[in-house]
Amino acid sequence: MSVTSRLPPATASRPFTPFALAPSSPAWAAAQRELCDAGVPIPLPLRAAADGRARVVGVRDAEGRCAGAAALHAHPTRALPGHRILRVERFGAARSAAARAALAAALAAAARRDRCALRLHVEAFARTETELDAIGGDLRNAGFQSAPSPRSYERTIVIDLDASEDALFASLHGTARRHVRAVSKNAVELRDVLDPRHIARLDALLRETMERTGGTYHPQDWAGMLDLARRQPELARIVGVFRSDAGPDALLAYAVGLAHGDHVQYATAASTRATDLKLPLGYGPAWELIRWAKRLGAAWFDFGGITAGTHGDSEDPRGGISDFKRYFSRAVQRVGHEWVLEPHPMRSRVAGVVGWVRGRVGR
Repeated sequence: MSVTSRLPPATASRPFTPFALAPSSPAWAAAQRELCDAGVPIPLPLRAAADGRARVVGVRDAEGRCAGAAALHAHPTRALPGHRILRVERFGAARSAAARAALAAALAAAARRDRCALRLHVEAFARTETELDAIGGDLRNAGFQSAPSPRSYERTIVIDLDASEDALFASLHGTARRHVRAVSKNAVELRDVLDPRHIARLDALLRETMERTGGTYHPQDWAGMLDLARRQPELARIVGVFRSDAGPDALLAYAVGLAHGDHVQYATAASTRATDLKLPLGYGPAWELIRWAKRLGAAWFDFGGITAGTHGDSEDPRGGISDFKRYFSRAVQRVGHEWVLEPHPMRSRVAGVVGWVRGRVGR
């Protein structure tokens, strides 16, 4: 059942009516079809909102059709007991610039009505810098500010997928082509990871990779990801590298791809170094995800962020990962920017004081 937000109705000067949908609402299926019929690419966090872990905030036009929507996720915070942090990923799914501006205002209003919300983070995302700047203007007009410590990436390696698969492979750096071909010359094989018995191994590889590269380990909902990949293989895929001479469970590496309508994101990847194979393990899964994106009809491939450093850079422990991505393409694009709104400034200040005191006590 849909739950309409208590916001002013549409007027001549305000042609869009905000709405909110309860988790798993059947009304979201109809709204999603209206966006798809209008050619709006729907990012995975919004498409998967019907799983009950988020609520959909959107706007309807004067004819009652869905003109834009965003998935609003809530996360508990230790900064102030009983409060939460709200987050929207890949914001920008709207039928027009006016609808997108109305959607930004609707999100800000929803956060201000939530008495337990400390902050609302919105990750703006767009293929072109012009559109990204326009989204930023909409959010700024709605009261958002640029996030001082963004979690999302701003720049990424992009690959346009309009060429044939052979032409795409030929465009890769010679090192990448060699390492992709090496998969068939070693005792490994590429297979989709779909069995829940691999959950512990997926998590262990991620921990190992984060420790090795200086990254921060964040727990993943592997059960939910595997379920999504099984039920809707056009939305998510986990490509694993398995040893072909050590049983069916010898998972050495993997890469996760997420489909966001017009593009596919290289979302998560991990591997082990505890192997006697003389084979870089990341190239095969990455190329397989690019091929998958091409088959889905995606327009481009997003390599999930890039840093400015290179291998051996003491100030950028992830520089080696960025070098790996550069072997697939040298095209770097600014695609994201994170914005934040404090709907209740006084509570945010109290949370800041509590966090400062807790840090002092901890030290």
